[in-house]
Amino acid sequence: MSTDTELEKHLEHESIDLELKDLNIDAMLRANKSFMRLAATIFYYGNQSLSAAQLVNCVRSLELLPLRGETPKSTIQGIVSSSRSASRKANLLDPFTIDKYGPQRQTKYRLSDACVGNAVPPKIKAVPEDDTVEIVPVVPMTQITSPGKRQRKAPELYTPTTKIRQSAQRSRKKSRAKKPKHKAVEDVANNTTPAEESQSDIEVDDDLTLEERMQIPIYSDDSDADHNKGDEEEDAASFDSMGLGSDYEELLGKRKETKAPPPPPPPPPPPPPQVVEEDTIANYSLIYTPPNTAEIDYIDAINFSEYNIASNFAIVQQKGYSYPRFRSQEKIKIPKVHCEDKFRVSDIYKNKRVVGRLFVLADGHGGPGCSEYFVRNTPEAVQAVCSKYLPSKLGEASVRAKLEKDIKAMIQQLDDSYLDLKRQQIVSAVENSSKTVDNDGCTLILNLFLGEWLINVNVGDSRTVLITAPEPSTPLPVTTPYTVGIDKDYNFEVEFASQDHKPYLEHLARHILENGGEFVDSVQNRVIKLDVDKLKEDDRYAKRSSLKNARIRPKDYLSSNSHDQAAPSSLPKSTGNNAIEEYRDRDRVPSLNVARSCGDLDFKMDPDHKIISCEPDVTFIRISDTHRGSRTTIRNGPNKEKRRHFLFMSTDGTFDYMYEETADRQNKAIAKELGPMIEDGEKIGPYLLDEEDKLREEALAREREAIRSKTGADAPAAAIKHDQQENVTMTGKEEEEGEDPIDIMDNNTPAASTEAIAANGDDEVAQPGSPMSIDPSSPMSAEQTDPPQTETAVPDSALLKPKPLLHKEIDDEDLRTRRIKERTLVHSARQFANREGAHGVFASKLQDYDDCTIILVEI
Repeated sequence: MSTDTELEKHLEHESIDLELKDLNIDAMLRANKSFMRLAATIFYYGNQSLSAAQLVNCVRSLELLPLRGETPKSTIQGIVSSSRSASRKANLLDPFTIDKYGPQRQTKYRLSDACVGNAVPPKIKAVPEDDTVEIVPVVPMTQITSPGKRQRKAPELYTPTTKIRQSAQRSRKKSRAKKPKHKAVEDVANNTTPAEESQSDIEVDDDLTLEERMQIPIYSDDSDADHNKGDEEEDAASFDSMGLGSDYEELLGKRKETKAPPPPPPPPPPPPPQVVEEDTIANYSLIYTPPNTAEIDYIDAINFSEYNIASNFAIVQQKGYSYPRFRSQEKIKIPKVHCEDKFRVSDIYKNKRVVGRLFVLADGHGGPGCSEYFVRNTPEAVQAVCSKYLPSKLGEASVRAKLEKDIKAMIQQLDDSYLDLKRQQIVSAVENSSKTVDNDGCTLILNLFLGEWLINVNVGDSRTVLITAPEPSTPLPVTTPYTVGIDKDYNFEVEFASQDHKPYLEHLARHILENGGEFVDSVQNRVIKLDVDKLKEDDRYAKRSSLKNARIRPKDYLSSNSHDQAAPSSLPKSTGNNAIEEYRDRDRVPSLNVARSCGDLDFKMDPDHKIISCEPDVTFIRISDTHRGSRTTIRNGPNKEKRRHFLFMSTDGTFDYMYEETADRQNKAIAKELGPMIEDGEKIGPYLLDEEDKLREEALAREREAIRSKTGADAPAAAIKHDQQENVTMTGKEEEEGEDPIDIMDNNTPAASTEAIAANGDDEVAQPGSPMSIDPSSPMSAEQTDPPQTETAVPDSALLKPKPLLHKEIDDEDLRTRRIKERTLVHSARQFANREGAHGVFASKLQDYDDCTIILVEI
């Protein structure tokens, strides 16, 4: 349809308000395009009660939704039902009011008074009738080529020209009594010869007329099924072979007119153009995919020369997204507004020397403020605690006990500081009614490498998995891909895993009930009754099955926001295991599905009786022997062997979508999948890295050629020289050029997409020429200079490449070794971040996906 035609059709409806700014609709609900179009239609017709059939005519007349299916009323009802269900789960007001009129109790819909608020609906308009609505036709089924089930061939009625099977040589095995058998009469035509008469087996009554005889149906004998096709073709004969000929057809008036051949079917519609899906997974490492420090400043340039334990790591992050809920909408990802996962990597100093390394991961809920606060303030607090201890003294149990006590006090102090900040924000919001305060919180994971020890600190349901494997022997050189076999050195095992603080743990459930909390079923929304005396307090692993789907809420909740604040409603986000989180209104009853967290002021109103505690689990693990450079540990047993370790940190966005439901099986599945990935990277990593460099050089040559074609052969030498130094990312360009790279190279060092940048709190849109990865071997990697300001120079945004996060320059051999290790870790972590991948770990595709952040460290 042309642009002019579209403009003419929409001129009649210029007064349609599609944004509905005056209505009380939350931003998350406004992101649902179908809901907004339906609400705009009802509001346009004066917010009168309309049935589903009337709404179909109204929507079609305004051309707001493509209701072209066979069940348009079901589509309208589905939009209403899904929005109402989402509002109930979030404890919000119903956006629709349902009225029932007449003796048949016909259901009609309109926007609720709470949704309309103070807005004045327009004048009530007449609803269009069915005959006045123009329905856009659907593509005929004949034009749709589908490899579906073949249609059954329609049965053919008997006509005199139908061929008759002859059975002169048949062997009758069994006579059928149900179907009468007739023998062909000799005097069907007086001119029939005896030889011709003997060709028929049909028996008819001699008293019948010629016309009546030909109306008798001819039955085939089922006993002839064993005859082959050749015999059937030889026995077949027409009425012409019986001597009847065309004169008999004229006698009965049954001659068929010759018909022209049917016209050829129309050609099938051309296939839709293949849309290359944008990569939404962001990669971060020191050298292989360094972040742009102007946008991502959560990773410090660590000093791996003074402390080389846990010096190779990779971080991958994918912002949560969802798919449209209706069949008429395109299958596209709808990203969340904010990514609530935050991370941090920094060194620990003592006497101006690096003695440890800290990895922080926080999973926010209700907003990104709490997780941002903790990742910003935790490194400084940990530095203050560790300055009191010598790493060499951690082998003493008394020193570890004192350090554990100080770490718990540090977490409590950070939590109290954040709660005081939230109280100040609430007081400010009371004075200024235009402000809103998020009721947010976060889980927290700290993995502190101090000397030869790993200290795990866990609050909430994010998880740390320590994976171990034998120290690999010297492998044979591999120069070609896909030649890696099964190596027992890469049979990874789980040595330690943190415990998820879920409501079904009895010792946590007892604490919640004793401090004024209660449990509600997240499916049926009913209170779960428990006997506190029967809950075990001393058993950390005891579980209560009735609390599997439970959520926690204050028993006698009073809103801490006493002023009349018109906070917008919200829409919940659901995960694969029905873990529902939402942007909570402060005037609503809050609920959580995690038994320990940081922040969450509504659960900590009484400082002496906090419903949800922030007390962490602290675990000490020795990960190295006396030789720091070996990075191994000696395991006890009859055969002592050196082991190496990998640390897997992730938010619940990974574990909620796995096939396995229990934590132990999930951890084993991760270790099992991680082994072959590490093996491929270590054995054929150099080959894969060389292939990437080769593809990158080819892309660079194509880009230089494209610049020459635009600027001409007289382009300034400075711009040409600068273009030769530029490094580009290969993934997007190889897909656009139509080339087919090696499968194992897919998603290699993807460019920073808009979603990846927005996931870290930056609203600026990355340009296509601003990749997340660069070639560290290029001269531009060590020193990045501003591009020359010439008329033919490439735009500045395409030249700002992120620098490797190095504390000092290193030689080419060490640089290449670190690139190979980081590439292995990046691609391994991406396999788990891609939860819709087909590698057998995650469940089938779902509707909604939560934020997912993974930190993979080689110890």
